[in-house]
Parts: sequence; structure tokens; C-alpha cells
Amino acid sequence: VSVKFRFTSDKAKSFNVWFDDYTYKGSHAGHICSVTINPKSVTVSDAKTGNFKNEIYEKRKADPKSLNDAEKALLATKTKNFPFVTTLQDWHTLVIQTKGDSVSVSIDGKAVGSFKSEGVTHETKSLVSLTTNPVDVHYDDFSIKAAAKP
Repeated sequence: VSVKFRFTSDKAKSFNVWFDDYTYKGSHAGHICSVTINPKSVTVSDAKTGNFKNEIYEKRKADPKSLNDAEKALLATKTKNFPFVTTLQDWHTLVIQTKGDSVSVSIDGKAVGSFKSEGVTHETKSLVSLTTNPVDVHYDDFSIKAAAKP
């Protein structure tokens, strides 16, 4: 996935690129994995076996403080944060690649980081979307390309 973006004001908090399988029923809304960009960092998450796994999602929805220590420890392995500062008003190019259990992220041709987790291996990612949180992010040149078949 490639998209050009820019944060246009200090009201822009973040945006997400979601990889989902709308037919998958084991996670809320079929979420598989996501990449969240904010002006100071990038976060990559395995949603399928992490925060959006149905059992975890429903438990957190009913009572955000209800997770036990084992569940909290599991969730800590399902997300990775990478410091990366982007400038306001300037256009940046984000590239995300999923391959097997890995998600790799680069911005403006610079590697930001990669993250591995078993939920990412989900074969079908039939829906890729952008979510703006809450305002003031512009996008351009959004493209999705499948990996070349061996």
C-alpha cells in the first residue's frame, strides 16, 4: 500500500491504514492489522490476535479494566511503536508492505520499522482503508499492489 499524506494543522492527531477481511468473523469488523501514523510516531498492530480479537474486544468494551495480567502481557506483544517525526504541511509518502507474518513501513523512502505477529499471516486482506483521527489529514495517490507471484 502506498499513499501520500500531509498533516495540515496541529489538530491532526493521526490516521490509520487498516487491513481487514470483511468475511472473517474472529475479530471485530474483520480487522487483521493496522498501521497508525501520527506526527511523532508510527504504530503497527496485529488486530486479529490482539485488541480486536473478539474475546478481547468484547471484554474491553464491557469493562476496559477487566483484562487479566496474562491478557495484558499478550496485548503488549501485538503492537510495536516506532518514533518517527513528520513535518506539518509537507507531503510525505507512506509505503506499507505485508508479507507472511511481517508488516514493514517506510516514509519518504526511509525505513521506519517492521513488526512480526502471527495474525498478519491472514491470507485475505480484502479491504484496505484509511481512517482519519479526527481531522486535518490530506491524502493523495492511494494505491494497492499485490505482490508478484513466484
